[in-house]
Amino acid sequence: MAAQSSHNQGMAAYRATSLFQPHSTRQALRDAHEGKIPPLFGLYLGLSSVPTARFIAPLGFDAVWIDWEHSACSVETMTTMVHEISFMSEGKSIPWVRVPGHDHAAIGFALDAGANLVIPQVNTVADAQHVVSSAKYGLKNRGTRSAPPFRLIPGFTNFPVDETKTIHENLNNQAAVMIQIETVEAIDNLDDILTQVPDIDAVWLGTLDVRVSMGLVATGFPGPEPEYVNAVAKFDSILRKHDKPRGGLALGDPKMMLELGKDNCISFVTADVMALMGMTEQLQMAKDLFPAERKMAANAAATTNGHEATNGHEVTNGYEATNGQEVTNGHEVTNGHEATNGHEVTNGHEVTNGHEVTNGHEAINGHKATNRHEATNRHATMTGHLVTNGHSEVAKPEVAKPEADANAKVGANGDSPLGSLANEEVEVGANGHSRLGSFANEEAEVAAIGHFPSGSSGSSAHEEAEVHANGHLHVIESLSGVSW
Repeated sequence: MAAQSSHNQGMAAYRATSLFQPHSTRQALRDAHEGKIPPLFGLYLGLSSVPTARFIAPLGFDAVWIDWEHSACSVETMTTMVHEISFMSEGKSIPWVRVPGHDHAAIGFALDAGANLVIPQVNTVADAQHVVSSAKYGLKNRGTRSAPPFRLIPGFTNFPVDETKTIHENLNNQAAVMIQIETVEAIDNLDDILTQVPDIDAVWLGTLDVRVSMGLVATGFPGPEPEYVNAVAKFDSILRKHDKPRGGLALGDPKMMLELGKDNCISFVTADVMALMGMTEQLQMAKDLFPAERKMAANAAATTNGHEATNGHEVTNGYEATNGQEVTNGHEVTNGHEATNGHEVTNGHEVTNGHEVTNGHEAINGHKATNRHEATNRHATMTGHLVTNGHSEVAKPEVAKPEADANAKVGANGDSPLGSLANEEVEVGANGHSRLGSFANEEAEVAAIGHFPSGSSGSSAHEEAEVHANGHLHVIESLSGVSW
């Protein structure tokens, strides 16, 4: 009764008494060929990589193909990959090894590791007889394989699957031999090969090599050429005649996979190299998602008002900007003027509160100011009063002159005793005193350390007096007509 496989258990139902032994693969192929179990689905490993074999072992493939023929693979690497697939899959995956040619020793190494065989380029009956002989023990089976003394440890890993037979008879019945037909010559000889070498378990049509041998375009897929179509038809008819299981690739889209795998009892449906090549699709998708135009747009988005940004700051005319202002030589520029310490600089002068500052003094209306007072003709003003050499003056009003004008100007420490009936102008500088009294409007300003101690005649008009700095202010009130 055929062993039954399940989706989760894979080929575990066909495992031997030890994972060091080959599975009962010959039986699994017959069961799949007869429809007792689904076809076996496998993975092709074109790269000799132990980590890759270990990684894919638990993924659930029924079979894993190790290509020793077309890879730089040593005996040690091949053996380790076989063990990784068997042990890491817990017997759910069957390891297959395509050996490099028909070398007797290579066939023995693969079988000793516990693998099943894919034999390339079997063109004649003699080729078939040689490779099958190399894979079998004992003259009864026309075998020439050498029995390894310690590949299987007596009493530990050498227990037979069928206890009615010896361990070597069991091994002959467990490991499968699949030959590859890869030339027109091999197709022509296939009927004789299968007739004379019945221990061949499965046959693989190597479409790529067949096409190359016929001088056709190299492709692993079916072609329309009449000679190729006729060769494939002949191959199919011979396999049906001998009722031999068939293996092959079943790659591509669903329609192609169905076409290639419709007659297979074992199909290799993917490959490590194809998976890696599939990464180029991800690469192209990334290029489509992030084209150069998108990068340019991202760069444009990093600018403000069409200006490039550096360190997150806008750059105008090659100058970095902070807080939206252009910066030149590390100084912020406002309204086209360089700024120092946050103040605008015009004509090389710092501007505070919108006023130019020269030599540390603020300027108002283009005039230099001291202690924030405007200067006219280099004289500072305080609240509209002219300051000369530190003394404040009221701008002189124009007044009507009396019949006899009397003007008195006193400098230094002098006094002016003059009184007049008409308007008078008095200027007192330095420490001078004014004793002037007038009946008309009078204005007196004493700057610096001046005094205004005088009494004046009663006044019927308004009088004003201002004293700045350390001076004293004595106001002559106009309403009382009394001098204070």
